[in-house]
Amino acid sequence: MIDITQSIATARTDAGSWANNLFFAFIEELEKNNYNISYWEGEERWATISANELVVGYMWCRYPLVFIVQQYSNGVIELNGNRGSVVVVAIDELNSKVLSADMDVLKEVDLSVDMPFSAEDVWFNNNSI
Repeated sequence: MIDITQSIATARTDAGSWANNLFFAFIEELEKNNYNISYWEGEERWATISANELVVGYMWCRYPLVFIVQQYSNGVIELNGNRGSVVVVAIDELNSKVLSADMDVLKEVDLSVDMPFSAEDVWFNNNSI
């Protein structure tokens, strides 16, 4: 089980200019490095990250938090190197229920999931505005 309570808390404290402009700057960096991003501004809270036509991650527009398949994590971590503000949670599979977090912290950031949960659960349960 991977407890992501601290990752969420860190992302929350680094949220300053993320939602305003760094989110879109990071999307541009990902796209320059052959990742495809699906994000409908005003309709979604999470961007979907794809590589080689496979969904490999999710990125939160509200806080600098990315869930990424381990195989692709090095590329995302390297892109983040210049920023240092994106919290990257690397996991083996997006649909594996290997994540947990303190329920109070989840409520504070308005995330709804049942324990244990997967990155896909977070995306599915919390993507719509």
